[in-house]
Amino acid sequence: TVSVLYWRRVPPMAEEKCIALTSFTASAPDELSFAKGDVITVVAKGKDSGFWEGRIGERRGLFPNCFVSSNMHPNRPPGLTDTALALFTYRPQRDGELGF
Repeated sequence: TVSVLYWRRVPPMAEEKCIALTSFTASAPDELSFAKGDVITVVAKGKDSGFWEGRIGERRGLFPNCFVSSNMHPNRPPGLTDTALALFTYRPQRDGELGF
């Protein structure tokens, strides 16, 4: 069970979806199991816990946010975007590498 200090509810009108990057098997009754590629509707986000609350169909529970990508567009069919955020500077080491 995850101890959550703060939850931020996601308004229904701005329903956020994320896509599972890998499978996750719940280890507690309040967790949500999913398979790689599943689309999860985010219900609430834990501030510091690393867990979000979501649903897949009628199933609902907590899941680790590091197993999903929230890099999806709302109100569009599920899929990944072609945009990434660089957290660090990278200088190419070889021909053909991308620097940023």
